[in-house]
Amino acid sequence: MRRQEKMVSRRIGMLAVAATACVGLSASVVEGTSAVIEDASASSNNLRRKRRPNLFQVNEPLSEASERLVQLDQEELLFSDVLEESNEIFRHLMVSGSGSGGPPDPCPDRAAFLTERVLEEEWATPAELSDPSSPQSLALSWMIGDEVGTPCDLPNLDQRYGAAVFYYALDGDGWVSSTSWLSTAPVCDWFGINCNSSGLLTEIDLGENNLTGSLPPQLELFVKMLVLKIDINNVGGSIPESLTAMTNLKSLDMEMNDLTGPVVPAFISNSSLGSTLTSYRVSFNDLTGEIPVAVGDELPNLVEFWLAGNEEVTGTLPDSIGSLTKLETFFVYNTTIEGTLPATIGNMASLSTLDLAFTEISGIIPNELFDASSLTQLYLNSLKMEGTISTRIGQLSGLTDMWLTNNTFSGTIPNELYQLTDMETLLLANNKFTGSLEDSFGSWSNIRFFDVSINEMVGTLPTSLLTSKDSLRIVYMQNNTFTGTIPASFTSLSNLRDLYLFRNQLDGTVPTPGGNQLKKLQEFFFSENDLTGVVPVQYCNLRVEFDETTNTTIDGPNNGALERLWADCAGIPPQIACPVPGGDYPFDDCCTFCNDN
Repeated sequence: MRRQEKMVSRRIGMLAVAATACVGLSASVVEGTSAVIEDASASSNNLRRKRRPNLFQVNEPLSEASERLVQLDQEELLFSDVLEESNEIFRHLMVSGSGSGGPPDPCPDRAAFLTERVLEEEWATPAELSDPSSPQSLALSWMIGDEVGTPCDLPNLDQRYGAAVFYYALDGDGWVSSTSWLSTAPVCDWFGINCNSSGLLTEIDLGENNLTGSLPPQLELFVKMLVLKIDINNVGGSIPESLTAMTNLKSLDMEMNDLTGPVVPAFISNSSLGSTLTSYRVSFNDLTGEIPVAVGDELPNLVEFWLAGNEEVTGTLPDSIGSLTKLETFFVYNTTIEGTLPATIGNMASLSTLDLAFTEISGIIPNELFDASSLTQLYLNSLKMEGTISTRIGQLSGLTDMWLTNNTFSGTIPNELYQLTDMETLLLANNKFTGSLEDSFGSWSNIRFFDVSINEMVGTLPTSLLTSKDSLRIVYMQNNTFTGTIPASFTSLSNLRDLYLFRNQLDGTVPTPGGNQLKKLQEFFFSENDLTGVVPVQYCNLRVEFDETTNTTIDGPNNGALERLWADCAGIPPQIACPVPGGDYPFDDCCTFCNDN
């Protein structure tokens, strides 16, 4: 379409929108306006030269003049006639308002200017503005009524308009916090918004704020955006292609919403956005598809890549993942990704956290993984993996968390693992590990959670693990074939919460705690062993019980926290006796479960 024809089309649309927003035309006129906005481009092609009729009379009602202009697609007029006639109605519209004869607006062309600007700059389409309930139309109406200076002089109108559209598109009236939004304050002072020195938006941070709806295409107005954070909301629809206009965007956080569509849309990979993004967080949505085969080349600067919780994300981990040498955290747990771990993962020199739990990944841990020497957290639990733990595990000297539970790993625990003295959680449960545990935990001063339950391990319990470790809270060693006695030193674990030793072959007696020991112990299970004697009454004095009548907790005489105590105290005679009520013991039973061994 020629420039002149575009001007005609936009002018017709602007008149209709301005009239609708400012003077409240009749329903029939508004309906006709919508048709004109949609068909203006096609209509202007049919205009032919004809002598200009006298369409507008100064004293004529505005609605009649507007209706006549709305019907211009049926007239055969000069382009210049249409423009001149629409200009006259605009002038009359802005000066006269609704015909009340009130004082003139200090900026008499306010509505005309804003409407023309929105359409000429293509901040919105005529179709969007033709619907009075659309976010784009509501934002324009608000701008026309906004009393911030004179719109003819106001800088960065596109930022103000785009933010207003964002508010209406995501149900701003229902937000938890919307301080200053749609107020006379500068847009840069609105809650959750930051700008650069030129007044252009660089950050929207509205996480956990009850945003509801779909992201509008007007996001493309925020060309200087660096951070878009809308996590933990109710945002639906797909990831919008308008993001590609944000050529400086570094961080995109849309976790925990209702987004659909591809987990990594092609437009991200194929635009400059792919090279600027350093953080891509879209976990826990309803996204689908696969990780792009060339992800390492298309998103080369990623530091955070979070896709977890999108259960319909499928495919395999591509070899190109190893090219993400800046990547620090990679989350794909709770997806349907399958296949094996690519050996190229060892090239990820910056990788600190790898979480692939609860996927369909199978095979062995490739030796190359241990070349990723920055790893501190490795989560490979609940997969279909097998094989052994390589002696190269010692190369991951900064490892703090290793979860390998619920696989079919086998073999013995390599000596190199005991060298990882920064370990905080080691979870090896429900595998086929064999052999014994070395008594080499003396330097593990940060260990909090130790779990080797449900394996085929033998030998004695390591005293160095169960001695004076203030950090240790949970120890699960049940369902193995451990022998020997329970180390008496375990009573020195001041923050111990759970100790599970049941279903082993332990013998001897249960160690007696001192008066101020094990105050935080909640669960102590040592049934289904060969222990004998009597459960020390000190454990009974650590007991607490919940009184359902008063909905309160009854503390034992030693002010402890023990809720569950399992022993082989059934049978006649019992293998191990549990104290009976009496003395300082306030409960009906000391042991909460008695097994007949």
